[in-house]
Amino acid sequence: MKNLFITFSVILLSISTLTNCGDADIFSMNEKTVHLKKGGDLSDALLLSDLNAITELTLTGVIDSRDFKTIRDRMPKLTELDLTKVTISAYKGYEGTGGTSVYEYLQNTIPIYSFYNPTSTTSKTSLIKVTLPTSLKSVGVSAFAGCTGLTSITFPFTLSKIDDRAFARCSGMTGKLSIPASVDTIGYSAFTYCTALSSLQLSDSLISIGESAFNGCTGLKESLNIPTKVKTINDRAFASCKGFDQVDIPASVETIGYYVFLDCDCPVYVSTDNQNFMSSDGVLFDFSQTTL
Repeated sequence: MKNLFITFSVILLSISTLTNCGDADIFSMNEKTVHLKKGGDLSDALLLSDLNAITELTLTGVIDSRDFKTIRDRMPKLTELDLTKVTISAYKGYEGTGGTSVYEYLQNTIPIYSFYNPTSTTSKTSLIKVTLPTSLKSVGVSAFAGCTGLTSITFPFTLSKIDDRAFARCSGMTGKLSIPASVDTIGYSAFTYCTALSSLQLSDSLISIGESAFNGCTGLKESLNIPTKVKTINDRAFASCKGFDQVDIPASVETIGYYVFLDCDCPVYVSTDNQNFMSSDGVLFDFSQTTL
């Protein structure tokens, strides 16, 4: 009886340890909710669990680039990531997602190479859904480049910028892409070759559309309405977007780069109030109608 009591006590102690180990919920092997008090702690918080088995992860608290590296390199089966309630802190060092090529990472920014390892020949991440923090200010260079398993993303309402190559070649992203109303800048090749996207709703606050931002998004259909605050559309921004019914350019646009609508095969209409460009029978010209 005494041995039985000791065995039972050990079992209870083990369960208590598992359910109260730091800030991490490590009781479920596949679904995790983890609270981190400071950036860089994710690896230690999940030390006792099987990182390879985690398919759904919800983070709260504070994270930084080192935690993104843990997710990218040590959770190959992760399909859903919820960052709604996290704060992304700044980090200085060579243990982040950029390795020895990047030293400084900004706060409130999805960092460079978050879900794409530039030193690896293949992307292991199988993400299908990401929910970003409401405090997020920007999405960094190459953040989700090549994550073909990512099928959808929900942005925070406070997002102000989607940076260069953030979702480049995320060919698994499907359906309608809605850019939050707070976003004023879309960077270079931010969504290039996201071939499965079917429609696009741009932010009403958008001012600048980066070079090749949607280049090669061949699945985009319906009409493209450039928002009324956009001033600059850079080179090849919508090149090879063959499925558009038409493109409408507002009066606010001051600069249109080279080959912006190359191989789009759709009419382009310009507001009659625009002082820099005009259209004739769906063909885009400069205002003097001397240059296509």
